[in-house]
Amino acid sequence: QAEDGIRDAQESRGLGDVYKRQVFDTGSSNLWVPSKKCHLSVACLTHQKYDASKSSTYVANGTAFAIPYGSGSVKGFISQDTVTFAGLNATKVLFGEVTDLKGFAFWFAKFDGILGMAWQTIAELDIPPLFETLYQQGQISDNSFSIYLTDTIGDKGGKLVIGGVNPAYAASEFRYFPLSSQTYWAIGLDDIKLDDTSYGVQDMVAIVDSGTSLIAGDKKIIDKMKAKFPTQINCTDFSGLPTLTFVLSGFEYTLQPKDYIVSFMNGDQLQCILGIAGINLPSQLSNLIILGDVFIRNYYTPVSYTHLRAHETPEHLVCRLLLEKKKLAHETRH
Repeated sequence: QAEDGIRDAQESRGLGDVYKRQVFDTGSSNLWVPSKKCHLSVACLTHQKYDASKSSTYVANGTAFAIPYGSGSVKGFISQDTVTFAGLNATKVLFGEVTDLKGFAFWFAKFDGILGMAWQTIAELDIPPLFETLYQQGQISDNSFSIYLTDTIGDKGGKLVIGGVNPAYAASEFRYFPLSSQTYWAIGLDDIKLDDTSYGVQDMVAIVDSGTSLIAGDKKIIDKMKAKFPTQINCTDFSGLPTLTFVLSGFEYTLQPKDYIVSFMNGDQLQCILGIAGINLPSQLSNLIILGDVFIRNYYTPVSYTHLRAHETPEHLVCRLLLEKKKLAHETRH
């Protein structure tokens, strides 16, 4: 098992002999970095770029790839190299060198690229995710990882545990939820409520996605919920705002207003916004809710590729998502 501060892991992860900052994204499965050959995209000018000539373990591949995101898109080609982070080494890793990086969000992002941690089934070109490669190469013995985020955006203290969990971040027993498919970290969502008012629809699915900052869902659902909030959020008074509850397999996970309101400095002014966003989704995905960092930072969130309970046989193996309320920040920060 390996553990590293999320910020430390982002800033010390090696790709060959070249270091890059990555966002650990449970909502995608590919690893990519801006390439030295990215000349025309403005976003590439604001980030570190991968230079294959400086890596002693680089192997050319050249296969074209492209990945669309909700906030932009990337295009480029595949290369092979050794990846190191949190003291672990994965060899012969296939990753994307991005030569075309589009999207306003990428311009000012503090990360250089994305390290996908979802399933291989949704990976572009069917490339094995880095985490799976670490497991297959014997770098970790437990095919699971867990994420602990601090209460405040930007604070140090967030943790990524590779190959298991750290009980220090847990406040009670874990709960196990079967995944709806081996694609995203997606589980059945019984209901979503503001106080006691339900906004759920039939066959809802929740995706736990560390690569999404907010809680997001179809605009038809979210717009009805946002109508219950004032146009402007008063940063000094959350009284009168409702609780936000997600019901997973009969268990209620409730966020208080202080948990789902996002505060930030705009110049010298403190501003607050609702950490819930509506997005335009095709009709077949209108039952989808994305539990992004606003949700994850309130719970210690481990996920397991191959969790098997003692009483289950291999043919009943179901991959599971584990959620547990974290301890208070002062109890867990180092």
